[in-house]
Amino acid sequence: ELGKPFSAVDLRDQRQAKLEELSKFLNVQFETIPDSNGQIKVTSGEFDLVNGTEVVGQFAYDADSESDTFRQFTLGGNAFASDKGSLAAMVSSATGTVQTARTEIAGLRTALEEAVNEAYTPEKFFIFDEDLKKFEVAVTSIQAGLNAGSNSIALKVAELGTKAFADLGNASFTAFFNKTVATVGQQLGSTNIRLEDQKLSEQMSINSRDQYSGVSQDEEITDMMKFQRSFQASARHINVLDTLLEQVVNRLGVG
Repeated sequence: ELGKPFSAVDLRDQRQAKLEELSKFLNVQFETIPDSNGQIKVTSGEFDLVNGTEVVGQFAYDADSESDTFRQFTLGGNAFASDKGSLAAMVSSATGTVQTARTEIAGLRTALEEAVNEAYTPEKFFIFDEDLKKFEVAVTSIQAGLNAGSNSIALKVAELGTKAFADLGNASFTAFFNKTVATVGQQLGSTNIRLEDQKLSEQMSINSRDQYSGVSQDEEITDMMKFQRSFQASARHINVLDTLLEQVVNRLGVG
């Protein structure tokens, strides 16, 4: 029966909900397969995702690769590209804004390490552990190489605060870091604004769709009351006419 769990209508509603959830991740289209008892075909661009009872492959994403070339989704072993939805946003973030910021911060780390170590020559102050991705301080080496009471190294390190570095676009450490953070912040703010606009557009589209495909109980009850009142008014009108005709016939019969 209609409305019961696992009925045909209920299963179609569940399928529609899943398709709408999937559409948040990538751009999909679906169509009913003729003479298939309601089965559908789901596609995204040139890729078939579902064809009736057949599910084509599985999605995979190489998130650990350092190469931008491999930062992409695959479907059934084939490279899958989508220009819309959350999947496209993930790829864009990994290879775009976020990756650029990570590259700039890595360049800042390298410049800082080299500049400070140069000030401590022939010793090293920083030792960067590539496996742990963190700095370590060569305390023993520094203590053995410093002259007691000397402030020459301290002066060299202090000068690095305002020095411009060619590898950082002729900017100081602070200026370069502030520029990187400001760029990320501006792009994040712009993205949030576009997200709010998109949410409003989505809600307007959903409301327009519901007006055509959905059923409003309030509107249905209101229409039913209107039809009932119209029927009652028509019935009274007919009763009045019937009464008038009866009186006319009876009086003519008496005469």
